[in-house]
Amino acid sequence: MLKILKQAWGLIRRSPMQSMIVITGTAVTLAFVMVVVMNYHLRVTGSGPEPDRERMMYVMPGEIHHVDNYNYQQGTGKLSYERLLGGLPGVEKATWWAMLAYLPCSMTEDDERMMLYVREAGEGWFDFFDYRILAGKPFSVEDNKGKARETMVSRSVAERLSKGRPEDLVGKEILINFNPLKVTGIFEDVSPLYQSAYGDVIVPFDYAADEDWLYGLGGRRIPLLMLAPGASMDDVVTEIHRREVAFNNEGRDYVYHFNEFYNHTSYSFFRGTMINPLLVYVLLLMVLLVVPALGMAGLINTQMRSRASEIAIRKAYGATDAVIIGRLFMEALVSTFIGAVAGYLLACLAVWIGQGWMFGDIRGDMPVTAGVLLDPMLIVYVVLACLAFTSLATLIPAWMAARNNIALTLKGGDQ
Repeated sequence: MLKILKQAWGLIRRSPMQSMIVITGTAVTLAFVMVVVMNYHLRVTGSGPEPDRERMMYVMPGEIHHVDNYNYQQGTGKLSYERLLGGLPGVEKATWWAMLAYLPCSMTEDDERMMLYVREAGEGWFDFFDYRILAGKPFSVEDNKGKARETMVSRSVAERLSKGRPEDLVGKEILINFNPLKVTGIFEDVSPLYQSAYGDVIVPFDYAADEDWLYGLGGRRIPLLMLAPGASMDDVVTEIHRREVAFNNEGRDYVYHFNEFYNHTSYSFFRGTMINPLLVYVLLLMVLLVVPALGMAGLINTQMRSRASEIAIRKAYGATDAVIIGRLFMEALVSTFIGAVAGYLLACLAVWIGQGWMFGDIRGDMPVTAGVLLDPMLIVYVVLACLAFTSLATLIPAWMAARNNIALTLKGGDQ
C-alpha cells in the first residue's frame, strides 16, 4: 500500500496540472452528489426526537360532504379522529397536532417580544416523540382541556427569556401571543429537520376550536400515527376505510372520508403525487456520477497512454492484466479520494449555507449542525461515491492500457 501511495504522489508531482484537474473534477462532482445524498438522508433517517421515522404514518385532514354532495369542507375533529383512528390494529401509538404558528412571546408585557414557532400538540405528544427534557416535565394536554394554562419551551428560548440558566424558567409564567402560560419544563432545541417534532414552544391543543364543528366531524387536528413493528400501512388504511363505511351509514347529514396517507419519505418529498422519491434520487445520482466520470475517463486515458512503456515493462516481468488494472485503479483512487474529501467539505458548506432553502418552509437558527453533517452514514456514502466515481472513470482506460501489445509498445509503435 505504501508503494502505491508513493507511486500516486510521484504521478501527481510529475503531472500537476492533470492531477489538479482530476482532483478538482472529483471534488465538484462529489460535492453535488453529497448535497443530494445529504438532502435525502437528513430528511428520512430516524434520529433525535424522531428515531422511528420509518414507522411514522401521516394522515391528512379528511373531507366532509353533505349527503347530497354539497357543502364540502376539510378538517379532522374529535369525533372523526376517535371513531376512525382510535385503537387501530397495527398502530402502536397516535397523536395529533395543529398547524405550526409564528407568534410573539415575552416574559412580561413590558419586555421585548420575540417571534417564535409555537407547536400546538395533542394528547400523547410527548410519548410519541423522544424529546430530551432538560428541566421540569411535560404538561398534560388533558389537564389543559378547558383552556391552555401550561407550556414547554426549548433551551435556547428559555435562556433568552430568563436571561440566565434555562431551568430558572420552570414554574414561571410567560406570555405567548399575549396569553399567560406557566412553563412546566425545558427541552433541548429541536432542529427544523425534524419537521413534525420541531417547535420553539409547545402548547396544549385548543379543544374549544373543534368541539362542535359539524357535529365533531371537522376540526383542526392533523393526525399522526406510529405503526407497530412489522405492521403494514396498507392494512391500516384498509381498516380506516372499512370504519368509514360503517361510520357514514349511521344516518348523519354529513359523511366523512380520509383520502391522503403518507409514510415519512413520501410526506417529506413530492407529497400528493405518484412520484417515487427514492427512484428520483437514484436516477439523479446516476446522472451526477456517470456524466462527469465519462468526461474524466478521457483525461485519465491520456495519463495512462503516457505510461505505456512503464506498463509494458511490468507485463514483461510477468504482471497480469488484473494486477496492472488493480494497481492503476488504486493509484487513481488516491487522487479521487483527495477530491472526495474536498467535495464532502464543499457539500457540508453548501448544505449549511443553503439549509433554509433545502429543508422546507421552517426557518430555524442553524438546523444543520456539525454533528448532523458528520453522521457516520454520510461518511460511508461519500466513500461509496468515491469508489463508484473512480471505477467509472478509471477501469476502462486501465483495461485498455493493460491490453496493449508489449512488443509494439516497447518499440514505440502503435498502441
